[in-house]
Amino acid sequence: MESNLLRVFLAVAKKKSITLGAKKLKVTQTNVTLRIKQFEKNLGYKLFHRVPKGIILTKEGELLLPMATEIIKKLDEAHKVMKNVKDQNSLIIASTFSNASMRLIPFLQKLHIDYPDLQLELITDNTIPITQLLLDYKVDIGFINHEPSNNELIVLNKFDNELLLIEPKKEIKENVYVDLYVNVEDPKNSVLIKDAMNKILITRLGSKLVKNKINAQTIINVKLNSVSMKELQYDEDGYTKLYRAVVSVNVKIINLNNVKSFNVSGNYDFSVDDEGSINETKRFEAIKNASAKALEQVLSKLAILSFGK
Repeated sequence: MESNLLRVFLAVAKKKSITLGAKKLKVTQTNVTLRIKQFEKNLGYKLFHRVPKGIILTKEGELLLPMATEIIKKLDEAHKVMKNVKDQNSLIIASTFSNASMRLIPFLQKLHIDYPDLQLELITDNTIPITQLLLDYKVDIGFINHEPSNNELIVLNKFDNELLLIEPKKEIKENVYVDLYVNVEDPKNSVLIKDAMNKILITRLGSKLVKNKINAQTIINVKLNSVSMKELQYDEDGYTKLYRAVVSVNVKIINLNNVKSFNVSGNYDFSVDDEGSINETKRFEAIKNASAKALEQVLSKLAILSFGK
């Protein structure tokens, strides 16, 4: 039984549509149809019933689905393990934004001391997406905000909420001037980015915003790189029901004799009701929330850099 045919079967079964399954796999609909027919011929059973709104699993298809899911999961896990069978030379860590700034630093410090050649990758997101990344074996360790309910995950350590650590204040002084580079193609969203940065400076760091660069101890240049909307889920009629707003931002922090520049991105998932269309209110809120997540990463990165000095 070929694993590629299993992957095609799973994509179509989960999307309940050959068209959407092909879209997920990034191949043509004809390619998927031929592979499904080949798979059914090899097994000697029909796996799907064709119906007007897509496809449904046959009794044999329903029997195969959980086994196919487990096989592919194990294959992906084995592939990942065998890649680093000789030496664990990389570690992917996922963390919520708050944990990245408050609790991740001592852990990273110890890792660097114990394993100086280890390559680290840090992903910041919310608890639910991080939990899913762990279950999909896409990250090695996760720092989340509450104990997971899934029994496939093991809690390695717990932290007290009273242990708080915010280091970026060393890099961002009290008086701050925020300078916005307006994207001529997207001026409205550029302003949203500046508003999000101002809110973080005031609420998280207690900074004072000044209106003149001359009075500033820190100047922060904010530039919107891009905004995109990605389709995540579809309903049975093929309409998009879940989108992800992705915002990419460049932030440059300028102090006396010190300049740091960061390219960060944030995302925010949201649902729509009417045939996959996004109204202006939904778009506005999604971009605002994605921008806030992107800018929170700047604080996390500053905190990590402060411990490397």
